[in-house]
Amino acid sequence: MTGSLGILSEAAHSGLDLVAALVTFFAVRYSDRPPDTQHRYGHGKLENLSALIETLLLLLTCVWIIYEASKRLFFESVEVDASIWRLS
Repeated sequence: MTGSLGILSEAAHSGLDLVAALVTFFAVRYSDRPPDTQHRYGHGKLENLSALIETLLLLLTCVWIIYEASKRLFFESVEVDASIWRLS
């Protein structure tokens, strides 16, 4: 609502933290299972896959923030509404 890139990037960061925590929760929960006939060495590699997913999410968020910042710096003018209602 304010048009502030700082607020948008913090919202993306918080959302990314939530998704990363959920991915980690399910990965650790699943990788803790004992070995079975299809996974003779266990399920531990799922933790590495979840780390890759979290890294890709972080990279995607960084690319979006850099894109928005570049666009606002060089190509368009964005007015930020800094009213008292935006501070609460």
